[in-house]
Amino acid sequence: MSDLLATVVASRRLQPEPVTTDALVHLFSNSDAAATVMIDLLAELCPGASSDGLVFTGQDVDPSTEGRPDLVAADSTGTRLVVEAKFDAELTPAQTSGAYTAKLTPGAPAALIFLIPGDRMRNVWNTVSVLLGGAESPMLLPDIASDAGIVSMSLPNDGHVLAVLSWESLLNRLTAAVGKFGDAAGEAELAQIRGLVEW
Repeated sequence: MSDLLATVVASRRLQPEPVTTDALVHLFSNSDAAATVMIDLLAELCPGASSDGLVFTGQDVDPSTEGRPDLVAADSTGTRLVVEAKFDAELTPAQTSGAYTAKLTPGAPAALIFLIPGDRMRNVWNTVSVLLGGAESPMLLPDIASDAGIVSMSLPNDGHVLAVLSWESLLNRLTAAVGKFGDAAGEAELAQIRGLVEW
């Protein structure tokens, strides 16, 4: 294993999800190119949505609401993206009960995103499309969505969206953005994140 971040996580037997999430928060907070990827993702999931700039925080703890999302992106409107990052951990009751969608700002285009390995997309989509999306039965994951690494549906209220995004899709978007912007520091940090995700 040659990637520093993955080596440290493995040698200290740390949980990879919180380490990777903290690394993403750092990247999004320090790289304009990476932050733009998330603004573009918001506009993709909620057509017509825009943002005046997102502020990223990790492990959002709010005593007035249930659950602790891994990553939250907010702007002057309020919370626009809630991201729950997973590798092999199961979904918790808070994540499938609507507690995380309740953190999205009412009346503003916003999205709850489950960030997961590509091989879990089908199972997670089957679960959340029913428990959060209100589908009568598990929704099939179209081949085109599986290939693109993203699938989404509108939630029943407030113009909010539920999405499942693969790690590979996010990392590829970030790689393209930091390359286009010539962000050498962002590229180096992203390489460490990719190494940990692939490990």
